[in-house]
Amino acid sequence: MTTTTPAAGRFRAAGAAPAPRRWACRGRVEGGQFNALVAGLDPWDPAVRLRWLARDPEVAALDLTVSASKSVSVLAAVGPNEVTRVLVDAHNDAVTAALAYLDDSAVFVRRGHDGTTVQAGEGLIAAAYLRRMSRSLDPQLHTHVVAANLTRGPDGRFTALHGAPLYRADTPGSRCDQPGRTPPRGA
Repeated sequence: MTTTTPAAGRFRAAGAAPAPRRWACRGRVEGGQFNALVAGLDPWDPAVRLRWLARDPEVAALDLTVSASKSVSVLAAVGPNEVTRVLVDAHNDAVTAALAYLDDSAVFVRRGHDGTTVQAGEGLIAAAYLRRMSRSLDPQLHTHVVAANLTRGPDGRFTALHGAPLYRADTPGSRCDQPGRTPPRGA
């Protein structure tokens, strides 16, 4: 499998559930680690396959994007350095809130015959990449969170994410970037 590696980002790992120490890392993502993670391998030891099944899922990773509003993006682009720092910090807090929301309400695995049993997953394992411009070079403060299609279920096995809850959580999760707002519980 060949993947393209975005510019260096930061790891953001599994949510509230206790996780192995290595998943609690929030360090710089190197190209080989990113490629290993998307391939379902341990980023710190690519000889170790995390995915329980021998076959890979059709979707290797999801690109979740958290964007600030246009006015915030423009102010971050043209404002004084101190204002930009405050806005970027607030945006990073919003990304953390959105990921916590997804970890708590939308990360599931399927088990049993034909995947009919849905169970909570441990959380997203992802690399986050902060960007300040859109592809068309307009100011757009946003973060791409490239989440491996992989999480650990309560049985300890790493398998693909159950995608439907993540897609349903898209709109409520995106509301975390609005000041003073958090998504409604159960949305």
